[in-house]
Amino acid sequence: MKQFKNFPPPFSKMNIMAILIPLLMAGGCDNGQDGPGTVTVNEECKALEFENEAGLEQTVKFHAPSAWTTETTENWLDIVPASGEAGDNEITVRTSSINSAQKARSAEITIISGESSATVSVIQKGMDGTFEEPEEDVSRLITKININTYRDASYEHNMDYYLKYTEDGKIYDITLVDRIRSNNDNPATFKLTEYSHRWLESLSDNSVTLYAEDYPDITETSLGPVEKYSLEIPLDESGNQLRMITYVSYDDVEYYEIGYNEDHTLKSWFAYYDVYQIPIILFTWDAGNLVSYTLVGSSKKIAVTPSEYTASGVLDLNFLFLMREDMFNYVLYPPASFGTMSTNLPESITFDDETIEYEYEFDEYGRLTKATEMPRQDNHVYTFYYDEQTPPDVSDLIKTEL
Repeated sequence: MKQFKNFPPPFSKMNIMAILIPLLMAGGCDNGQDGPGTVTVNEECKALEFENEAGLEQTVKFHAPSAWTTETTENWLDIVPASGEAGDNEITVRTSSINSAQKARSAEITIISGESSATVSVIQKGMDGTFEEPEEDVSRLITKININTYRDASYEHNMDYYLKYTEDGKIYDITLVDRIRSNNDNPATFKLTEYSHRWLESLSDNSVTLYAEDYPDITETSLGPVEKYSLEIPLDESGNQLRMITYVSYDDVEYYEIGYNEDHTLKSWFAYYDVYQIPIILFTWDAGNLVSYTLVGSSKKIAVTPSEYTASGVLDLNFLFLMREDMFNYVLYPPASFGTMSTNLPESITFDDETIEYEYEFDEYGRLTKATEMPRQDNHVYTFYYDEQTPPDVSDLIKTEL
């Protein structure tokens, strides 16, 4: 794996009006008040339908007996404003991403005012052009990620991450099988390593324990010396990781302390060098997406341009793309991740003067199956799997690969 010495690895329309039925009279829905103590939404406004594009808007008018807030079950909807005062009000509901699945998807918006609430249902068409929702409930948990770097016939690097989940959908085990084949050496070389990390809840509520078993030096005849260790990872009251430890030395960095904003988005990394600390990275967010991080006291800055595709699942793919293949240089706690995930997948990431763009492929259920970095030369292709996957036996790999 690459080891960066001076800078940590990078983090990773169509203008069609939404179907308003005959709702567009007076530019929105008329109020329908049931009484002074309840939230009331016009009957016709309780069900919204959108085409599959991003950026489509509809207006909902309602009456609230007191100050109100809104909640939504999905992150592909934006609601403006999200809160307000008592009386006659209106909100604008906007699709923040396209629906890349063949079938439609649905969401609910809840308007809460004191003890009263009202619900608005939302449905967005799929790529097949219908409002029919999928019958099969498929898993959206990624079970394997293959990261492939292909230079030419002389060099290829494959990293396979195998993921296991608890019953409530949290990652508790990651195994990495790392393979590098190079024909540029004489004779040709093949490097094989394996890393296995498992997280178990500690007795206290503010930490987890990592158990690791690594085979960093697999040869043609043996697995090499195994490295076994355990580490305690501190968490805040919301379950966010507070400390990130490096496996390799970055100018004597001992560890990174992690800070969060009030909305649990990532705020800062502080690098601790032995007995003193220096602020290293500050993060900038916009509309629910991480858009840049900057090395303090340096001109180095990484900028992220969000795409129209919604990020889903429990693994923050934005962070994976930013870290790229260096994820196992750090002790990470994926179940807690680093606070709130970005709402959208990145359209491009600019590292200093180099801009990498992403091309995505999805299956019929809208699950991400492939992400390709462009231009392709020396860049990565990420392939995602959702069916059951089992890491290969390392002894068998020695026989077949070496």
